[in-house]
Amino acid sequence: MTNALTLINVNASYADNHVLHNVSIDVPRGCIVAILGANGAGKSSTLRAISGQIRNTSGSILLDGQEMVGKAACQVTAAGIAHCPEGRQIFGPMTVLENILLGAFTRRDQDGIDADMERMFGLFPRLKERASQLGGTLSGGEQQMLAIARALMLRPRVLLLDEPSMGLAPNIVNDVFTIIEKLRADGLTIVLVEQFARRALAIADYGYVLARGEVVMSGSSADLSSDAGLVASYLS
Repeated sequence: MTNALTLINVNASYADNHVLHNVSIDVPRGCIVAILGANGAGKSSTLRAISGQIRNTSGSILLDGQEMVGKAACQVTAAGIAHCPEGRQIFGPMTVLENILLGAFTRRDQDGIDADMERMFGLFPRLKERASQLGGTLSGGEQQMLAIARALMLRPRVLLLDEPSMGLAPNIVNDVFTIIEKLRADGLTIVLVEQFARRALAIADYGYVLARGEVVMSGSSADLSSDAGLVASYLS
């Protein structure tokens, strides 16, 4: 199985704060790879390094063999990496429709954009019902769906999802995870950072565990789920 995304000995910093240390991750095409660990382990920083939002000081990040290190965040996005950030970060004063269309800002294929908009409304029926509603008036779960829909409008090769269940009611979490599984079934490659480690491993194909900005364990989701020491040391 070929990799859609590969990180090789990635080091990254916020100003003088070195947050990632020789992080290497393989993301096979069409799979979900979960990045797990305690708060402050470097999970979100890993996604920001991939999407060009923090400075990569050394190492390599390859998207289908194309080097992303050194590219601006907008160039990484245009190459096909969509980042759905922690906290959703939708635009509250804009309508649902306007928020979704922002995801297609790099595209010029109007017919394709229209078709993908209909696909988003099929995938997220609640958003269709609220298309003219301001984003800031949506519930937390609806805002998360909106953030995912906006990212999907890029037609990404890789989707980065950062804590998609944060702050959501359990029934809405179920809806979000069902959508993530459907996206994988449709062939999308996904990197998932998630606070509910067991839930993430239940849908992921592979997982990496970070601590203090380093990869301390990796393997299939089944192997990681059955490792009691892992749960006690890093995920409790």
